[in-house]
Amino acid sequence: MLIIHFKRITSEWILLLFIQAVLSAEIPSSVKSQSMVSPYNYENVSAWGNLFPTCMGQQQSPIALNKDTIFYTERTPLRWIGYDNQPTEMTLGNNGHTVKLIGKWKNGNVPYISGGPLLDDYVFGQIHFHWGPNDTYGAEHTMHGFTFPLEMHMVHYKRPYGSIGNALKHVDGLAVVGILFTITNQTVVTTLDPVTDYLTYVSKPHTVSNIAPFRLSILGGIYSPMAFMSYSGSLTTPPCNEVVIWIVPIYAWPATSKQLSQLRSLQLQTHTRYNNRPLQPLNGRHVYFYKT
Repeated sequence: MLIIHFKRITSEWILLLFIQAVLSAEIPSSVKSQSMVSPYNYENVSAWGNLFPTCMGQQQSPIALNKDTIFYTERTPLRWIGYDNQPTEMTLGNNGHTVKLIGKWKNGNVPYISGGPLLDDYVFGQIHFHWGPNDTYGAEHTMHGFTFPLEMHMVHYKRPYGSIGNALKHVDGLAVVGILFTITNQTVVTTLDPVTDYLTYVSKPHTVSNIAPFRLSILGGIYSPMAFMSYSGSLTTPPCNEVVIWIVPIYAWPATSKQLSQLRSLQLQTHTRYNNRPLQPLNGRHVYFYKT
């Protein structure tokens, strides 16, 4: 009886999957829905460690970056290579926790960074954002005691590891450039427009949309001489792997209140208007300051 019952349920599931596949074919290719539900949220960050023990580790991010606790160093400048290359495709997605930008380039044209604290090339993987409930707070790192409303994470993986997934297994796997934003009174700012112009297409959790490809250099500021702070830390979301070389420029980029409002209008998985992790203890780590 149990075997027959199992076969009946299996047949029903096969039929349901077939119907779902047919219905999915009717959805426009420019907007797709994903059904994955993540087991963490920002309403109870202190509970992350229950499911992801590394989130209680000793090298967690973000941290407070203060001039009184940094070490000054001089190395080769941080170099941005290929950020003016035109991608062939670009997608924007709402994974229920943030909005993520991914691009595709022809072979050999994928942007990468090197120099500064990096001992190898780190290849561009994706960009995502963290924001708060208002225009004064929301970036994950703080700088000299100041808070910022938005932080953009440019995620790169070490070239020999081949992908972000493989890089997560290595202590030097990722290099993340954390760009802080401040609100400007200017009426027109184009830095974030290539992203915010498409947010309405991914307003609901677990949706992905193709967008018009653009050169990452349009995001602004990356070719300018850049003074920054760097330290060893972690992902700021579970599973909180401690595999990140953080690079945080000391100067904030401009954003408008409208752009922040557009980000806050996104429907996140837990219906919050923010997605920033609280500051984590430094635990004796060194933070290095790199001059231009």
